[in-house]
Amino acid sequence: MSVCEPEGAVSIEKQRELQFHFAMHGLQNSQDLVRFLDQKAGLVITAVSILTAAIGALLIEAVKSAPVGVVGVAFRGAIGIGVLMYMLLAFTVISWAIRVLMPAVNRLLPDTQALGLIFPLMVLQRTKADDRVYAQRVAQASIEDLIYDFGNQILEVSYVYQEKHDQLGKVMRYFRWLSILWILLMLLLSISVAIA
Repeated sequence: MSVCEPEGAVSIEKQRELQFHFAMHGLQNSQDLVRFLDQKAGLVITAVSILTAAIGALLIEAVKSAPVGVVGVAFRGAIGIGVLMYMLLAFTVISWAIRVLMPAVNRLLPDTQALGLIFPLMVLQRTKADDRVYAQRVAQASIEDLIYDFGNQILEVSYVYQEKHDQLGKVMRYFRWLSILWILLMLLLSISVAIA
């Protein structure tokens, strides 16, 4: 008897139903986690856009004023180098964040024996876009086939999650450095505008 098993005996039918619901909720959870990573990547892209707009607005003010003396010229040089570094790093952050958003499907088990009844791309591939073939496959599927299909898709989505998670980790490391550079650049721009 399992530690988690209730006191009363569970029929085979009820056990299969519980397994099916567990698999269904496992797939939903996996998909929600992937969606969350996509949202984070989108927020990073938005944040980089806002930070870049703020730099652009202050940079316009700094360019309007003429540099005063050696200190002003030095600030202009530092600002030029800082803006170049910022733009390169911002491009890197955005390009990695876009990679997180890119679809990644059917990479882990491309030759699986699962029915492929859940995800649209796999359905199209397996049924050749014929609704009668799809309906026949669903009608002939046993509960074990469906649980196997859910299990296969949970593994596929988990692989996508792992890949996106690793990519988002890189995005966040680069974004951390971009944020530090942004603060320094904003200080330089503010000082440059103030001394002009």
